[in-house]
Amino acid sequence: MSPVNDRHLTTQALEMALKRRCPESGLLHHSDRGSPYASADYQTMLTTHEITCSMSRRGNCYDNAVMEALFSSVKAELRERFDSRDEAKRELFKYIEVFYNQRRRHSTIGYRSPAAYERQARSRSATDSTVAMRRRRSESCSTSTRSITGGAGHSTMGDVSPVVDGQRAVLSDLSQR
Repeated sequence: MSPVNDRHLTTQALEMALKRRCPESGLLHHSDRGSPYASADYQTMLTTHEITCSMSRRGNCYDNAVMEALFSSVKAELRERFDSRDEAKRELFKYIEVFYNQRRRHSTIGYRSPAAYERQARSRSATDSTVAMRRRRSESCSTSTRSITGGAGHSTMGDVSPVVDGQRAVLSDLSQR
């Protein structure tokens, strides 16, 4: 929190988020067109971490509707004014980190909390990675089987194709999930 909304504040916030969340490359970062987000050092940080920058179109507040909804929720569900900066910091942290991100359901993400949505997305990503790895292994196994069998699928050492076909069946089953 800072009395001034400048590039130093936004850069510190981004650094904090990167350390806490460790996002994978390809993350989409959406912001308004404010100078703190357009600054060279902020944009360099995004590029360095392979984060795709997306900014609102000029004069189109609907591009940033999700953040505007957060601000509206804070004002309606918490409050707009605080007695001190320390109180604001404490109350906003509690509201955003404990309630809003962990428990509050959001219609834009299927009536789940952001934390639940992110866990599901990470789980899906991990499953997709596992399936892709198994496919590569299967293709490698299939290639080595062809070289052992001379490409015909049969060998004097015995038919190994049922093992490869079994792997393909497992992969096919996993990819259907």
